[in-house]
Amino acid sequence: MLTNEETSFFKDKKQRKQLKVEKSKEKLDRYEAKQIQILEKQILETQAKFEKSNEKLDNKHQAKIAKLTANNADPKVIEEVKNYFINRKAYLNEGVEVALKNLSLAKQDLIDGLASAHENNIRINLTTIDYKISKINYKRSWKNLEKEADFSQYKGKEKQEKVRTAQKELFASGDMLWKPMGLRWEDYCLSLKNRWELWKSNTQIKIHQCSQWSFKEWVNLKIWTIPLWMYLSFVGILVATILTGIVEANMIYGPAILLTIAIISGVIFSKIPIWKKYFGGAVMGSMFVGAFLVYFGVISNPGKLAGVEWNVGHHVYASVEAWFKNQDFLSLYISVLLVGAVLLIPRKMIIKATGGFFVLILAGTLLGVALGLVGSLMTGMSVKNLILYYALPILCDGNGGGIQPIGKIAEKFGYDNELWVTRALAISTLASIMSVIAAAVINGVGKAKPSLSGNGKLMLHDIHTVDRSAKANDHTIASALLMILMIYMLSDLFEKAIFTEERIKILVPNFAWMIIICLLLNLFNVIPTDMKLSAEKINKFISKQTTWLLMVGVGIIYIHLDEFIKALNPEALFISFLFVLGATVGPMLFAKMFKFNAVESAVSAGLCMTAQGGSGAIAVLGASERMNLMPFGQITCRIAGSMILIFAAIAFAQWPPEGNEIVTNLGGVL
Repeated sequence: MLTNEETSFFKDKKQRKQLKVEKSKEKLDRYEAKQIQILEKQILETQAKFEKSNEKLDNKHQAKIAKLTANNADPKVIEEVKNYFINRKAYLNEGVEVALKNLSLAKQDLIDGLASAHENNIRINLTTIDYKISKINYKRSWKNLEKEADFSQYKGKEKQEKVRTAQKELFASGDMLWKPMGLRWEDYCLSLKNRWELWKSNTQIKIHQCSQWSFKEWVNLKIWTIPLWMYLSFVGILVATILTGIVEANMIYGPAILLTIAIISGVIFSKIPIWKKYFGGAVMGSMFVGAFLVYFGVISNPGKLAGVEWNVGHHVYASVEAWFKNQDFLSLYISVLLVGAVLLIPRKMIIKATGGFFVLILAGTLLGVALGLVGSLMTGMSVKNLILYYALPILCDGNGGGIQPIGKIAEKFGYDNELWVTRALAISTLASIMSVIAAAVINGVGKAKPSLSGNGKLMLHDIHTVDRSAKANDHTIASALLMILMIYMLSDLFEKAIFTEERIKILVPNFAWMIIICLLLNLFNVIPTDMKLSAEKINKFISKQTTWLLMVGVGIIYIHLDEFIKALNPEALFISFLFVLGATVGPMLFAKMFKFNAVESAVSAGLCMTAQGGSGAIAVLGASERMNLMPFGQITCRIAGSMILIFAAIAFAQWPPEGNEIVTNLGGVL
């Protein structure tokens, strides 16, 4: 369907692009040869260093054994010395094997990355031309078909069906590269319908199976791995202790109450499809259950009801508050998350992030704040409200590693912790939902404009590493827990005794110091591998098995539902949208400069920043069909998001609390 002039134009263009691809391939080949030469040199140097160390160790071993033999030493001592040198040699061998494996992986990453870059060049420069030709051919063919078929003789649904059938036939008869929006939308709706039908049929099958169960099978039904009869027994015990008034404010009753509520609420909300995907699933559901229990007076804060006689709801609140707030389980949870998140990110990934990737994160953050400022001028919002109640909640590391520690920082500057956390969670949830939707949109942009996408590849080549073999056992897990507690104590020491506000003229909170300490420990590689693995186990246990419990506690202690609902207004929608828009566009503007792909940059460096922590980042990566970017998403939401804690201290110092923001001695607000 192309004219002779158009055919000639596209042919010339394709030839020019082909030359461009070939020149690019030559550059990539030269770069590959140079980098492989460097890596091979490093491999030879590593092997030479190992041989030298091995020889030195053998000489030392022989000299020691000869000396002991000459001095008629006890044979047991000689045997122990031999075993010592054997272990030293095994450790040295493992070290060189790990080093050589990492260099081999780096070599393979380089080759794979450059091959991917070449494929990307072909797709951007050549495939896009075929795509444009396909689009022109289809549109012109469709115009001719419309004239011939005369669809105007049909009306309503019949006309729609005739048009759609003709479009499908025309698409199938062509090269099938460019697909009109109507057909793509129909495919999307069909996929939704198929998923719905599958879910419905699976549900019907499950219901039918349940209807056939015996009483024994029903009572042994498992909720969160707990048989139903056992869980109901736990509920009965809990209700009995509450009704008899023996509930005490200690660290036994508090977690028991929270975990019992969290199990049923988490299980229910994790099964609701739309809520699970867009509204935070079990995590946010558990928080709302806790908040509603307080809102409807089932549980109530006795500290805010002077002169009122205590009831069972007051005892429950006091018990939860004692463990969750007064005994500070929240600080333990945050510490485990922060230490584990930073220590477990590969060193090479952190080093890479200190370059161009952090620039992308910064670009998205700054543009988001800039657009937020424009929005605040349009709506009349103060800069203080914009920064404290929008920028900090949206850009921090979700709830556990961001909003909760910032709430504690706010409290140190005289703000009401509960009020700030309530507002912050509302805005963070709103921005996270928008981020997931934006991720799906940007995925569509990548498909429509292949030149902006790397098909899941963020940069030229990936980073893979291996470490020394190690296993976590009971002792190393206990040691890792001690390490986490000591890092918390050291950060407290820095905040309250060494780098105090009086000395450095700014309050740097202990959680910010924890991030700095862990970054340095990771970069200098001073933590043994077995302790890192143990910290990972503690991190997984705390983050996966106590997050529902934590969120029920947050809902009970910190969330004021009426304030939460007030925070979700048209102004909040508009400002949150501007932050998400800025975080999306910012990285895309600088991606090419630092040899990153635009779509992947927007997803990993932008939207993972505005999403709600690790779970929000997973939702964003899932919606964008780029789960392989998880390590970079974790750098964004964990490290960059955690850095917001430092800026939070500066922001709260800059703007003292006013009016109802001020906390009173009784725990209420003025």
